[in-house]
Amino acid sequence: MPRLQLTTEEIFDSLTDDECFAELPRKLERAFGGGSALLHWAYADGGGEILQSSNLSQDLLTRYAQEFSPHDPWLKATDCGRFNNYALSLEELVPVSEYARTFFYNEFIRPMGGDMFRCLGIRVDNRWGTGIVAIHRGRNQRSFDPEAIKSLNRFAPALRRMLAVRGRLAATDRRLESVEAMLDHMGQATLLVRADGSLVHANALGEALLRRGDVLVERQGILAAVSSRSTMRLRQAVDTACALADVGASALLVERPVGRPLAVSIVPLRMSHGARQALLIIDTGSTVEGAVPRLQSLYGLTPAEAEIGLRIADGVRPQWIADERGVSVETVRSQIKSLSAKLGCTRQSEIVALIKALPATNLIMREPSVSAG
Repeated sequence: MPRLQLTTEEIFDSLTDDECFAELPRKLERAFGGGSALLHWAYADGGGEILQSSNLSQDLLTRYAQEFSPHDPWLKATDCGRFNNYALSLEELVPVSEYARTFFYNEFIRPMGGDMFRCLGIRVDNRWGTGIVAIHRGRNQRSFDPEAIKSLNRFAPALRRMLAVRGRLAATDRRLESVEAMLDHMGQATLLVRADGSLVHANALGEALLRRGDVLVERQGILAAVSSRSTMRLRQAVDTACALADVGASALLVERPVGRPLAVSIVPLRMSHGARQALLIIDTGSTVEGAVPRLQSLYGLTPAEAEIGLRIADGVRPQWIADERGVSVETVRSQIKSLSAKLGCTRQSEIVALIKALPATNLIMREPSVSAG
């Protein structure tokens, strides 16, 4: 049996170090006299996979994940709790004579010129997904003997822990990405802050609001208002939301130098580790992006009718709409009449109420306008 060139410390280095994780298959291959080695993690929700190999290209790994992993006889043979968390020679489950006839071997391994015929592996299953460590030898090489199995079992706890932690971290990252995507499409600016006012996260509209800097700003990581009076009231509201006592959501108006103040809802959040944070949901005071195509889709409006409906909902008078669009006020009134009929409204106040009741969303984004230079 080859002399081991692997340590438990090197495996644990792969927990969070991507370079060490990428190098681990090569170390496993050399330590156990294999021709190749593979680390594979599949998410429980089927939304993607993590793959590292000592000799397969990324294109081949992608093909394996997308087309061939469901047909992998070694994965199928270990798909039960009896074979979790300890090393075994997979020839015991899939004899070489049977493996040589499989679709997986004949359609994936042989066409790419691979010689992944014998396998020593460990499988890990948990709520986050399924992970495998696989070390391969060629058809003309000897089988993995009991000593190799025993030696890999020495590293089984570390490998199991490494795969489970990396799987959980990856699943957490994916969940955070999903939450961020959801917040970005809410149609309202949202900011998450700690009790001391430090900013934890801002969605896309929240970041745009802070960059504009005309009402809320971030100073050295701390959220503040442009108005000192509003800053004091904002900090009091955040402090109350993050207090130990359970309190409900509150709201306040944040002044700006010019224009209407911003309406800010402050929602208290209790985090899983016991800390308190505050979610700020901010009404920017303007009709949300994406409302034009949604109105068209919901009510069969023309683009002009949808645009005019949104301007009416924002409190703009027909004469001003006509001036903006470069048409006569009679044309705008005719379009409002057609709009009212399609919406089933008889008064402009009904149009305003209907459009304002639509859920805010940025699901359909308008193309940014490009000014002539």
